[in-house]
Amino acid sequence: MSRSKDDLLVSILEALGYDLESQSTEVDVDVRVTERDNDNDTSKKEELIREESRIVLDHQIQNLHDVDDVAARTVRITAIIIGGLLGVTSLSGDQGVSLSSTYVLWGGAYLLLSILLGLHTYNVSDPYFGPGKAVLNEWTDHSSKEELVPAMNRKYAEWIDDMEVLGAINGLSLDLTQLSLGIGLVYTSFGFLLTATPSDEYGPVRNVLVDFKGSLVHGVPLVLILLATGFLIGYSSRRF
Repeated sequence: MSRSKDDLLVSILEALGYDLESQSTEVDVDVRVTERDNDNDTSKKEELIREESRIVLDHQIQNLHDVDDVAARTVRITAIIIGGLLGVTSLSGDQGVSLSSTYVLWGGAYLLLSILLGLHTYNVSDPYFGPGKAVLNEWTDHSSKEELVPAMNRKYAEWIDDMEVLGAINGLSLDLTQLSLGIGLVYTSFGFLLTATPSDEYGPVRNVLVDFKGSLVHGVPLVLILLATGFLIGYSSRRF
């Protein structure tokens, strides 16, 4: 039986000292090992991305909880101040601070606004704790891991982006809450100052406050805070 040209070529090369079978085997093994290493590296990268994304989301959720706690404390403090102010005016009678005082009225308006803003800050939070039913159903539609992993990473990126915006909105709302509280305290303090100090003491300061108490400028911060709050509410309702 005659040998084929390929067999003859193999015999010649082997006679010259080339171990074709061993070299072929080594090449195959090297290729398989390289592909396996690449698969392992890809899996490790994907797992690392998911772990880091989960850490970022957990940190963002914790920040939201911290903001909510501060907002709740601010509301409680403001409520105590309003209660104390009402108590002082009711017990002191004609000798105390009147609720009809211009500065007291403006101070009360800012304090009430602070409570409303604090409640908004506390209630606007809607963190993403993990994939919901819709997301899980979407993920199960992917037939292979090669399709699922990129979809998961994209969804984590969307969550992180949304949580970043939500955290910024909450932070600004908390700032407005505390700003309104501060302005309310300033105005009520002025009301106490005008009532408690005799007209012959602290004349310059008292005269400035008396001359300024009827000005419409007192409502400018209130209007600005309301506009900023309306913008935050409108933006958050459209975004989320």
